[in-house]
Amino acid sequence: MVLSQPRYVKTEAGRGEVWLTNYRNRFEYLGRLCVNETECTQMQPWPLTTDGTLAGPWGPFNGACVQTCPSLKADSKHDRPWWLFNGVCVQVCPTGYEERHSDDGKKICAPCVGRCPIKCQGEKITSIQMAQYYRGCTYVQGALSIQVTGRHIMEELERSLGSIEEVENYIKIARSFPLISLSFLKNLRVVHGRELDQSKYAFVVYENQNLVELWNWTTKPRDFQIKNGSLFFHNNHKLCLSHIEELRTIAKLPKFTNLEVAQESNGDKEACDIFTIKARVKIQRSTIVVIEWEPCVVCNIQTLLGYIVYYIEAPQQNITLYNGREACKNTGWRVIYMEMMEVSMKTKDNIEKLLQPLKPNTQYGFYVETYSVTNSSSVNKGGRSKI
Repeated sequence: MVLSQPRYVKTEAGRGEVWLTNYRNRFEYLGRLCVNETECTQMQPWPLTTDGTLAGPWGPFNGACVQTCPSLKADSKHDRPWWLFNGVCVQVCPTGYEERHSDDGKKICAPCVGRCPIKCQGEKITSIQMAQYYRGCTYVQGALSIQVTGRHIMEELERSLGSIEEVENYIKIARSFPLISLSFLKNLRVVHGRELDQSKYAFVVYENQNLVELWNWTTKPRDFQIKNGSLFFHNNHKLCLSHIEELRTIAKLPKFTNLEVAQESNGDKEACDIFTIKARVKIQRSTIVVIEWEPCVVCNIQTLLGYIVYYIEAPQQNITLYNGREACKNTGWRVIYMEMMEVSMKTKDNIEKLLQPLKPNTQYGFYVETYSVTNSSSVNKGGRSKI
């Protein structure tokens, strides 16, 4: 029997989306059947056989009628859904096209705008080896969940996850002791929220003991979007609420409740009310400098333990407080601690510190911050200079 060719014409929709509308509402399936749109897009994935290959419908291969195509192995994403393309029901969009939901909800293969995304299946990342699977990936299908421990992982996380731009469902960062910031997700710009954690949350961050910053928004583009879902932040004791509020504002989300973002367990062990300390180089020689800074006049003298000076070689003036740093690794910053007994109790006097030995003809960066006893019952005040 010869099937008559279905008639269809090219149509166009907004944002460059192009597909074929079939007058008979039928789409070619495996070159021998006609199915309607619902039958195509709700088609069950092909099941696995006992030897790990895909048990597809019967079809021709090398002159024989076979059910299992040799090229379709289990690692070729057997759970991939079906899409509409040029009047055909396909499992994989052709080169130059990407899977997309059109404005009227159709599952179509649409021309890529710019370069096509490189898609990877979302999994829970618990090691460097698992993170390396995502190297070069730009689009995570499903959810991106991170729960890492150990040392020397920030650089590898940035190499492996730094190209990710979009996440289909939600992001979860949990119990990751080494993380000081999320700067390793430097290109992330969209969380779609098609499926949500607990049917509600698109960005989940909890129990990260050393997380101090989400992103440095002076260097990261502020076009970040969460298209569906809300925030969930709990027990990030060094992450100030102001950072979470800034994320909410940039993502244009509604005000969060205390159930979503707990005021009592985020930033309760960090100085979150920061006074800018003015610091400068007072004396400079070939191998030493003397720096000075003004005291923190807003700090509680009963809880202020001292000051910490950080300095590092900085060939380029592009260093930031937290990028590339992690809790379990020496990242090059040298640290000098000054107890209050070394500091004049006269708050009007500037405080001085000698830094030595330094390399001649070498550029350094430095900053100063206060070190205090935190009090969870009130907002903790502190001071920090600019780098």
